[in-house]
Amino acid sequence: MYIDRVKNKDGTLIPVICGEIVRPFADFLIYIRKEPKKQGGIRTIDTVNNSFNHLKMWLDHCADQEIPFDHATYDEHMVPYKNSLLENGTKPQSYNK
Repeated sequence: MYIDRVKNKDGTLIPVICGEIVRPFADFLIYIRKEPKKQGGIRTIDTVNNSFNHLKMWLDHCADQEIPFDHATYDEHMVPYKNSLLENGTKPQSYNK
């Protein structure tokens, strides 16, 4: 099952599946939006939406592989995912986020 999105009033993306909010994912996005950064200030809407998109790609990849995201391991799942991103032209500074 893939994660979809709706836009909040402020422009941030909200993760949903079949019209239901994905609570842990949404809670994480709310946290990074509201929690001050170590160097001060809050994250921008673009930063939160970029985090949404990066996590959505990973979670969709897990769904494609029929791997529950909480059972995915770095060596077996993340390394091949990162390699596939590199093979498709993703720059390392992008996938490291």
